[in-house]
Amino acid sequence: MYTIDFYDTADGKCPVEDFLKSLDDKMRAKAFRTIDLLENNGPELREPYSKALDDGIFELRVKQSSNTTRIFYFFFTGKKAILTNGIVKKTQKTPRAALRQAKKYRSDYIGGIVMTSYKDYKQMALQDPDFKAEYDKLQEEYDLIQELIDARKQQHLTQKELAMRTGITQADISRIEKGLRNPSLSTVKKMAQGLGKQIRLVPATKKVNL
Repeated sequence: MYTIDFYDTADGKCPVEDFLKSLDDKMRAKAFRTIDLLENNGPELREPYSKALDDGIFELRVKQSSNTTRIFYFFFTGKKAILTNGIVKKTQKTPRAALRQAKKYRSDYIGGIVMTSYKDYKQMALQDPDFKAEYDKLQEEYDLIQELIDARKQQHLTQKELAMRTGITQADISRIEKGLRNPSLSTVKKMAQGLGKQIRLVPATKKVNL
């Protein structure tokens, strides 16, 4: 597990917290779930959820319906990731100004600025029943996503290699892992077989594993 912190400015503002508060509940819930993936996987989290940009700055990639957001971050010693700022993405390319801002915040952080804990912020945010409902709706979807990530890591497989094993297109695997497609049972079975796993039914109170 990685520790996730939000960058705070010298005057006590928290750009990522302000950005998350500006999102509607559905998008914000997906953003939190994607941050959870970063918390669980650290630098092993790759596309379609995370992408390296420039000079040690990464972006978390969150898509809800036709809307896309990006949250910038960097890694620090001691298994820690610092989230700096976020944008609603309107073009294919990442705005250079947002990337420069993330680099500036990283420089400030190295200078000793105090941070906001993601763990504490999430606990506070989940006290809102409407937001918690949206967050909880994504539980099974993101449990499956984490299982897919874990299985691909264990097999040392890229999406392209898994596509070759299963006959499922890489684009469809990417959509499934992004949560943009609800796969059929036959597709899930093919993915499980390609990952050397089996599907089994368990009581609803237990976590479903591949």
